[in-house]
Amino acid sequence: MTLISAYAVPHPPLAVPAVGRGAEKGIPETMAAYYRVGAEIVQAQPDTIVLVSPHTPALSGAFRLIDGHSEWMSLASFGARQPALAMDYDQELIDLISDKAQAAGIPTHISAENMDLDSRVDHGSFVPLYFIAQAEWAASAAEHQSPSVSDSIFADRPTSGVKQQPSADFREWQLTPRLVRLSFSGLSPQTHHNYGRAIRDAIAASGKRVVFIASGDLSHRLKADSPYGLAPRGEAFDRDLTAALGAGDFARLLFYDEDLLAEVAECGLRSFNILGGVLADTAFEAELLSYEGTYGVGYAIAAFRNPRPAGADDSAAAAATTDTAKTSESADATGQIRNENKVRSSNCGAADGCQPAPPGHSSGENIPWLSGDPYVALAKHTVESYIRNGRKPKLTPVELAALPREITAGKAGAFVTIHKHGQLRGCIGTIQPSYGTLAEEIIGNAVAAGTRDPRFRPISLEELPALEYSVDVLRPPEPITDPSELDIKRYGVIVSRGLRRGLLLPNLDGISSIEQQVDIARQKAGIDRSEPVQLERFEVVRHQNDK
Repeated sequence: MTLISAYAVPHPPLAVPAVGRGAEKGIPETMAAYYRVGAEIVQAQPDTIVLVSPHTPALSGAFRLIDGHSEWMSLASFGARQPALAMDYDQELIDLISDKAQAAGIPTHISAENMDLDSRVDHGSFVPLYFIAQAEWAASAAEHQSPSVSDSIFADRPTSGVKQQPSADFREWQLTPRLVRLSFSGLSPQTHHNYGRAIRDAIAASGKRVVFIASGDLSHRLKADSPYGLAPRGEAFDRDLTAALGAGDFARLLFYDEDLLAEVAECGLRSFNILGGVLADTAFEAELLSYEGTYGVGYAIAAFRNPRPAGADDSAAAAATTDTAKTSESADATGQIRNENKVRSSNCGAADGCQPAPPGHSSGENIPWLSGDPYVALAKHTVESYIRNGRKPKLTPVELAALPREITAGKAGAFVTIHKHGQLRGCIGTIQPSYGTLAEEIIGNAVAAGTRDPRFRPISLEELPALEYSVDVLRPPEPITDPSELDIKRYGVIVSRGLRRGLLLPNLDGISSIEQQVDIARQKAGIDRSEPVQLERFEVVRHQNDK
């Protein structure tokens, strides 16, 4: 397909220095991530950017696409007439998106935006486009090495077909890619997702190189002194949503309670639902680049790179990969579930750290890292390889043949837990298998436990000798109707209410009763003891680290 990459981004006007006037320094992670995204997009050289914004004029019963040949845009309504952006619309793709949507029974409306420049307030579009323009200007300035533009952000507006020449006299920029601007609507979350699928089909049919951007802020009620006040569940909502974005788990975004959404005052969820449809049935690498709530509004930036049809190979070789669309989850020993970034694949292929094993090799005697329990050895080898080399280990055919067949051919959910001097240092796992083999499950979760557990900083090279590992291989969970069906030594527990979900592994030190086990799982999920819940139990096979 011709989708190059996709991004979820916020749209704080203060991120544009001419508006922020120093306030942008209060969101350094957001700014750094935004500059990175802008540079990535410019380097990818897309033909068209498709952008959905909460602040594009919308309709309640249809999805609006902004029409026209060209557009000028600034943040004049925020006190900054410059920088200003000029852009050309991709009329062909606009029409194609509308046609694909209507063929799927989704109503659309194509119309021009009838406002003068000073009245344009779609900062949801302007802010992400500004960082793309800034990256274009920086690349052009570097190419020309012109000292006269060192204090200027934008160059003069070139005529069509003329090479863009930086100038210190103007603060305007003509974007190179064409643009498609979309709104969301008052229709259901599932309809927004389906609209995203229609957009995906239109992009594929266009034959163009396209970047998709979903603009949206998270909760606007993170602090008592924010313009909207404090929402008790605002922070928890942002945690859940950023975890989903970081995992590329868009299915969970379709089922938020309307009362919760009204309470937290978000503005990006429908954009992200459309994004989920655009990425449906594809494999991709998801990464949460930043999250900040400095000013009482949640700003998250996530990248979704290398999108490819399910079944396509990462390296264009023989191993097929597919996005399983399962939720990868992390939990500490007391069971708080969090989504984690995963790249899913349908088999143990070279691109995923494995190579097919030939027959006739089964001994691990000549494999230095493969000693003791093979599950634990694989987890340890993975973390140490990743910390030392910055990449997952590439298992050779001999190494694969030396591992038990249930690791290289079986599938199961698994948790990798890391301790340092007896204290938890990281724990991430999956309840259901998210990879094609248990080997990949352990490799993926070991990397995540060592570098992406949101409660800890990434493991350093100096820490490696002090670490101890364990691997829990989960059997499929089964629903139960009463806590009496639990056994704290034998069964772990999953407690669920709507989107809130807490997990507790079995046979943990300090857990002495079923009631305590369930209560801790409730606490981790943020579920009050008075609320009804669904219970599931599961068994694990625990592989302890040799001491």
